[in-house]
This record gives sequence, C-alpha cells and structure tokens, in this order.
Amino acid sequence: MNFIAFEDNFGIAKIKAPAETYNHALADSHIRSRYGVAIVGVKRANKNCQYT
Repeated sequence: MNFIAFEDNFGIAKIKAPAETYNHALADSHIRSRYGVAIVGVKRANKNCQYT
C-alpha cells in the first residue's frame, strides 16, 4: 500500500479494491458508508488512472 499523510488525520492511500466491489458501479458499492472513505481515483488493469 502507498500512503501519503497530511495533517488533521487525513491521508491518501493506494489500495486494492475489496473483492465485493468488483464488477459493480462505484455508486452501487457504497464504499463511503461501508468503510468511511472517499474514492479519489480508479485504476483498472491495463488502463490509465481516472481521477474524480
């Protein structure tokens, strides 16, 4: 995992998506309510990173 820490208990981490989110729309995965995190970018295999 890659991690950049900022002040005020804020950071950005590069992680592998949980398996239960595979092949689902980001909105349908409810990542924020389940894990308390916000997605700022998506990297799919063999494609460029997409930032939100």
